[in-house]
Amino acid sequence: MADLVAFVLRHRLGILTAIVALAFDQAAKFLVSITLAVGGSWPTDGFIRVTHVTNAGSAFHLLNVPTITIFVASAVGISVLFALYWTRPKTDIRSQLSFGLMVAGVFGNLIDRVAFGHVTDFIDIFPWFVFNVADASIGIGLIGFVWGLLAEIARSLKRPDR
Repeated sequence: MADLVAFVLRHRLGILTAIVALAFDQAAKFLVSITLAVGGSWPTDGFIRVTHVTNAGSAFHLLNVPTITIFVASAVGISVLFALYWTRPKTDIRSQLSFGLMVAGVFGNLIDRVAFGHVTDFIDIFPWFVFNVADASIGIGLIGFVWGLLAEIARSLKRPDR
């Protein structure tokens, strides 16, 4: 029990980030689903819109593959993220925020795929693909995580040889 408490305290920012981002993602998808018909947009035209679309394929509608394939890919991806996160010498604020966002994004879309057979996308910024909070969380988290890794590499290259 003491180990669990120590773990939660050490990673509290990442855990809180994951919980908040996952809740926001699921709430936003729910609100879009109950207020807009699939294919509907608000406003009806413009550069930035809320457009209700469903996606049974991979991210950004790029591949139409079975849900089990996406589930396996998500499981592998999250396993790699956990391995990278826990093997880092220190878990700073950027690492925790980035990891929390990525975990929330993966689980947010996975929940939709398992529960509904598709993901609800709604953020429509012309000319990009329609995406959702989970997709944005994964992207922002990945950028932060890579940025942290590159910063660590740069610091290690600046250290004098021992």
